[in-house]
Amino acid sequence: MQEAAAALPAAIGTQLAAIQQDGLDLADLVWPVVITLFGALVIFKLFKRFGSQI
Repeated sequence: MQEAAAALPAAIGTQLAAIQQDGLDLADLVWPVVITLFGALVIFKLFKRFGSQI
């Protein structure tokens, strides 16, 4: 039996690699924002809990 092996053209592979790199770059930009928002939420919750005892 013959097996059909389809190879992607080089341009498509290059574009997929560029899209993947763009996604990784975007994730690198978003993580600091997510961590900051999460930290602010935790501090706000702690302030609400312990601030009412003052």
